Amino acid sequence: TGNKEGASVATEYATAAKKRGCAFVPVVLTCAEAENERRMRWPERLELVEGGMGMLVDTDVLKGFRARGEIYRFQGPGQLVLDVSEISPAQAAERILQHVGLVTGVVV
Repeated sequence: TGNKEGASVATEYATAAKKRGCAFVPVVLTCAEAENERRMRWPERLELVEGGMGMLVDTDVLKGFRARGEIYRFQGPGQLVLDVSEISPAQAAERILQHVGLVTGVVV
């Protein structure tokens, strides 16, 4: 979140990229709450969880996260804020790859 603790954790990612000499391209995904809850119960997601993937599936926990406030947003160039409420995961991935290519000059 955008609180002090969230900002501190998020800044660690930027610091790690800088230490590695890598481009840092922050991506913030947003999603309407009802759609976010619906997607948490997608059969594909539940299969991954049953197979041992650690993923959030408890909508009450999600509501708690959302109640804490807005997601942290980095200041500066290169950030992508993408609302995924009405696009598929594949479409979101394509938009992210395009953005990273534009920011870094590396076509993936």
